[in-house]
Amino acid sequence: MALLGMGALLLGNAGCSSPTDDSTDGNQARTSVAGMIGQHLYICEDGTKVDVDFLGDGLTLDLTILPDGETRRLISPGTGVPFFGDGINLQIVSGKILILRPDIPAKACRRVKTDASQDKLHPN
Repeated sequence: MALLGMGALLLGNAGCSSPTDDSTDGNQARTSVAGMIGQHLYICEDGTKVDVDFLGDGLTLDLTILPDGETRRLISPGTGVPFFGDGINLQIVSGKILILRPDIPAKACRRVKTDASQDKLHPN
């Protein structure tokens, strides 16, 4: 019986902290992110440029405000559920994203689809 309680305690704590990846920062080439399964670039209504790297299971992503913003790891508990991180949430709706933070108004962003537009987001 004590082992069952211990297992439940361990499972309950498993989702309490988000994983960190110290190997990725705003200055590193975004294509070197381990386990990346897709990269989407977005432009927000206010002109902000955002890089979203989807990782391994599709329920984890790295969010970076370009050109040199801090990368934040966000995790979703399931398909169709918003991604949650430390002080920031992201929701995908009809191919667009909505970035939610308590300190600034929500940002709606649309996906950039052409290679030429991606080059403009990553100046040399």
